[in-house]
Amino acid sequence: MSEKHTLSRAERNRLQLRADIVEAAFIEFSERGYHQTAIADIARRLGIGHGTFYRYFENKRDILDHVISDTMTRLAALLAGENAPT
Repeated sequence: MSEKHTLSRAERNRLQLRADIVEAAFIEFSERGYHQTAIADIARRLGIGHGTFYRYFENKRDILDHVISDTMTRLAALLAGENAPT
């Protein structure tokens, strides 16, 4: 017998907010550049407080690492799709 692990609503919301923070950071870094972007800019874009940001990420370098990882994952998926047999 196999059990399916389903996420609670709170877990789904937490994962979604984390993804939203990564996306907001990507946009801010793209528009302003890494050095010109403050944590406050990322938080403001989402309408969250600094404390909420720091529940998910340690600092600006940490969020940058996640932005890079997410971007590479998306790029790999895109390239894999282009190489798929038709």
